[in-house]
Formats: sequence, structure tokens, C-alpha cells
Amino acid sequence: MKKWLGNLLLGLVLLCGIALFSYPAVSNWINTRIAFNVIGTYQEQMEQLSDEEIESRKAAAKEYNESLSNGRSYVPYGDEERSSIDLLDPGEMLGYLEIPKISVNLPIYEGTSAAVLQKGVGHLINTSLPVGGKGSHVALSAHRGLPAAKLFTDLDKLEEGDYFYVYAMDETLAYQVDKIQVIDPYIGDELDIEKDRDYVTLITCTPLGVNSHRLLVRGVRVAYEQKTADELDEMYQAQPDIRWYLVALMAACILGIFFEMYRVRKRANHEKRK
Repeated sequence: MKKWLGNLLLGLVLLCGIALFSYPAVSNWINTRIAFNVIGTYQEQMEQLSDEEIESRKAAAKEYNESLSNGRSYVPYGDEERSSIDLLDPGEMLGYLEIPKISVNLPIYEGTSAAVLQKGVGHLINTSLPVGGKGSHVALSAHRGLPAAKLFTDLDKLEEGDYFYVYAMDETLAYQVDKIQVIDPYIGDELDIEKDRDYVTLITCTPLGVNSHRLLVRGVRVAYEQKTADELDEMYQAQPDIRWYLVALMAACILGIFFEMYRVRKRANHEKRK
């Protein structure tokens, strides 16, 4: 009886260990599925818009971007004119972001509130809207190190020359990383607009877990090539997480323990009947 109870307690301890150990992987998988569903809904909404409606929204967004480029720098905490989500999307999203190298596919939302940054990428107010064009500088921010979702956790793995993509309405905008820097929390002229450049800067906290500084990864607009995008998707397609193998091994151990418990109990009952 004592042996049976001991095996039961061991099995329960291992089961709790598996639950704690696998939580980040499972939770991230769930959040990834949710993000893909949200992106799918966005794509369907865009397909329902007429060409005239899409062009009208893009024209309004570019007009807004031009107003930003006329001598105004990024204002981090001001209450000045802010971008309007209605310029791009009839729903909640501005578009979505893909970073093939770190397997990121995330919706882009307006603002950087806590609610936004828990579920995707936030667009910094007072920066250009993500519709492309010279004289624009889009700033996109996301958390890293969250236990429930990866988001920008691996942003520090990007190097100069890597690609990422912004999808807005009916366009795919390609950007190539041209500058990476770590700065103090206050962001200043790093987000200034250059008249002849089309930039997107990705922002997150660093070092991981300390969050005392900001990591800025800037990309400059390049021509979109479907072949390059497909090759990157294939090259960096998500690989099985080693933790799943460990979880499977631990699950096998637990099954072995319960099987042994069953054998011990069966043997004990057999001896009682004697």
C-alpha cells in the first residue's frame, strides 16, 4: 500500500512538473493560432472592400503621412493629432507584420496600450501609418519575454540584411533591416522622418527580463519579391520545439509509473485472494 501511494504521489508531482514546464509552449501555440485567425478575418474584410474604397483609404492615410513629414518629428507622449484606424481598416486592425527569420506573424493594432501589447503589435501614435511611400517612418512596438506569447522575444536575433513584411489592405510592403541600435527608454530622433526614405522601425524592451533600454530594429523599404518571401518562409519555417520532446518523454515516464502502480495493485489483490 505504501509503495502504491508513493508511486501515486510521484506521478502527481511529475504531472504538475509537465504542466508548468509545457505552459509557455502550449500558451504560445494557442496565441499563435488566435493571431492567425485574426489575420484571416482581416484578409476577408479587405477582400470585401471595393477597389475604390481601398484606394480612398490609402489616399487618406498617405495624406496623413504627408502631414507628418512636413517638418514634424516624432512626439512620444504628446496629445497632438493621432492616426486614425478608420483610415485603414473598418475593424480593429491596421494590418499585420511578418518576420520570417523569427517566425512572427502578428496583427498590428493602433496604439500601445497594455491590452494591445498583450495580443499583438502596437502602432505608435504620431508616427506614419503603414501604407508605404517616401517620407514615412512607421514605428511598431511589441513585448518580449511574456510567458504566454513570444511576440518580439526573438527580435534581437535579426541582423542587418534580414527582411520583414508589412501587410496593409491590398499591399505587401517589404523592408530590409539597415540599422539596429539599443538606446535609453526615451525615444527621440531615432524615429524622425527622412523625405526620401520609407522606414519601419520595430521596437521592444531590452535586455530580456530587465527592460531598462529599448531595442530598435529599422528596416528600409525595398522592392517586394514573391520568390524571396516564399524562400524565407521555407527557410525559417517553425521547427519543432525541443520542449515537446521532453514533455513526451516525461509523459511516457508517467504512463510507466501508472502502469507499474496498476501491476503492484493487481499483484496485491491477487495475493489477498490467496
